[in-house]
Amino acid sequence: MLAPTQDGTSKTGYALFLDSEVIPDAARLTRDLETGLAESFHYGHCRRLGQLAQARVFQISHDSVSAVAIYEQEMLSRSLKAGDIKPVPLDCKSGWKRRFIGQFVA
Repeated sequence: MLAPTQDGTSKTGYALFLDSEVIPDAARLTRDLETGLAESFHYGHCRRLGQLAQARVFQISHDSVSAVAIYEQEMLSRSLKAGDIKPVPLDCKSGWKRRFIGQFVA
């Protein structure tokens, strides 16, 4: 899932939250993510103006509660009914780095 997040400078950017035990080449994935997003005129324009931080990759840890359970709990807290919860490729709300347990890998 792609969602907004803030980097260390309080600048907002996007993070790809991956539920994967292994990310073979996180640096390449981050470059490819940034390149792909920059193909959108508006994303590229915001990056050139310095309005958005570079995209990052967040690897969700498998040492605790499952990413699916955390996602479902978050959606329930947003007043969705259990039967209405569906995984999305893009979530417009920030805060996922505090919800998921893991780390930025690139």
